[in-house]
Amino acid sequence: MNATETIPDAPSEPWGQARVGDWIQTRSGVKFHLLDPRPKDFVISDIAHALANTCRFAGHVSKFYSVAEHSVRVARFVAERTDYRPKWPEFGATIRPSPRILRPGDYVYAALMHDASESYLGDVPRPIKHLPEFAIYRETEDYLMLCLAVVFRFENPLPAIVKVADNTLMATEARDLMWPVTKNWHLKYDLLPGRIRPWSPRKAKREFLSLFYKINPLGITKPRSRVWAFFTRAA
Repeated sequence: MNATETIPDAPSEPWGQARVGDWIQTRSGVKFHLLDPRPKDFVISDIAHALANTCRFAGHVSKFYSVAEHSVRVARFVAERTDYRPKWPEFGATIRPSPRILRPGDYVYAALMHDASESYLGDVPRPIKHLPEFAIYRETEDYLMLCLAVVFRFENPLPAIVKVADNTLMATEARDLMWPVTKNWHLKYDLLPGRIRPWSPRKAKREFLSLFYKINPLGITKPRSRVWAFFTRAA
């Protein structure tokens, strides 16, 4: 399947059907309804752009560090711990993930996309996100992640190795970008050797999209120009 093809059996929007809730405008101009999205609303270039311009830890870092860079580093962590090869066989026509034995590439892809919902919701630090008062946020995030997993075909719930990688990067990021770390909370997780030197938003977006185009199972390819950016839509 190439980037210009429509995913078979993708839900269509009946003419004149009202959407639930209000909407935000994305980088490509999509009217994105957070509570009622459609497959065609999810554009990978929008996701990469937003994540590259969203700062981790609610901005409380010594230097700007994006969610897009975090996602790429999590994916690389997973790739280094699996026998990953960036080649994919053809998938079937269905857009819904089906139970199957996961291959190494599945883990890497899930790792890259593990924070994709934050491109629409923003990054909320974990201690805040899990407050009782933020229940509606968690419900919305879970729903968006389910939609994203269906449209882009990555594993949801996330594999355990992705969660380990996420925690390891979080702790390493805190060590390198939040020093001194209050009460050394990061030490309850593993740390990576070496120091993180944050990328620019432009590089973070480029690295995110480069990895996505290598491993996504939909056959979505890099657009030839800005005019073709609309064809990176998942449906």
